[in-house]
Amino acid sequence: MFVLFHQLYLGLEILFVMPDLSEITRNFGFITSDIFSRSLFLIQEEEYSNIAKCSSLEEIVMRLNKFYPNLNEEIKMDIFEIEDKIVSLLQYEVSEFDAVGFFPVLYFVEFHKIESLFHSMQKTFSQQQSRNDKEKDVGRFSLGVFPEISNLKYCKSVKDIENLVLKYSGLEKYFLDVKIPNEVENIDFKSLYFHVMKNFYEFSYDFCIKNRLDHFLKIIKTEMDYFVLDMCVDLSLKNRSGEYVPKYYTCKSLDSLRSNFEASLPSRQICTRNELKEDIKTIENLISNQREKQNRAYKESFNIFGDISSIYSYFKLKENEMKKILYIIEKTLNKD
Repeated sequence: MFVLFHQLYLGLEILFVMPDLSEITRNFGFITSDIFSRSLFLIQEEEYSNIAKCSSLEEIVMRLNKFYPNLNEEIKMDIFEIEDKIVSLLQYEVSEFDAVGFFPVLYFVEFHKIESLFHSMQKTFSQQQSRNDKEKDVGRFSLGVFPEISNLKYCKSVKDIENLVLKYSGLEKYFLDVKIPNEVENIDFKSLYFHVMKNFYEFSYDFCIKNRLDHFLKIIKTEMDYFVLDMCVDLSLKNRSGEYVPKYYTCKSLDSLRSNFEASLPSRQICTRNELKEDIKTIENLISNQREKQNRAYKESFNIFGDISSIYSYFKLKENEMKKILYIIEKTLNKD
């Protein structure tokens, strides 16, 4: 049984100290101005089309050089090397603002820490990781790697994970009141992940309400919707997924939630669980529709003068840029 103390939560909450809005304008205006300037150099759709037309990895690297100066003809021409270079630049940008130590940066960093933690736990403790699973690692979890993750190889129990990994990671507060069997081989990683992410979103949403961060609330809502949608299409959870739906949702059943998502599509046919499993196009449309909502919310941040949500939005758009680049590279390599 793994239960962390409420006092720990109260102590860690000070990490999210947030200045009031007048103080943000006065002391952090230069940060939002800097972020706005950087956003002007994000790769646009026309340039993605040009990159996709490249016939070789060398040609892609040449086109990307003006956006990523550390990509040049001297690097090893493979996708893993390119990923390392791209990720390292984004990590450097995050570290520039991480020193400020307030919510938009922490929200981005801790989301990726959670992703990396669960990916690493599954790799370390799962006996069934296929070759295909390993191939999916590219560009997905390296943003959130933190030093304590390497201690997982020494962990024989959940207590070890608590002491060697979580204790200094900053993630403890999301494991409050989460009950986990002490033997790692008995952990249901998928259910644990959904429970921790539910806590992450609820903590962040409450923080935005308390600090009147209106546009950040909108962004988090779109991300919670995506999280809930992910559960709706995950048939392995069956009806248990209601346990992991954030408290802000009035309906908890899968069918009600799924119907709400499908109602947002231009044309729809409400699917039962078995029909949804077969209706891949419906699932793809739901996911695409939700991603568009997220991207619109990110881009709207830059239209609100001095809004600190623009800091987080820039990192998310930069992350999406990285994923698009890696996707184009994979398609180019698969042509050969």
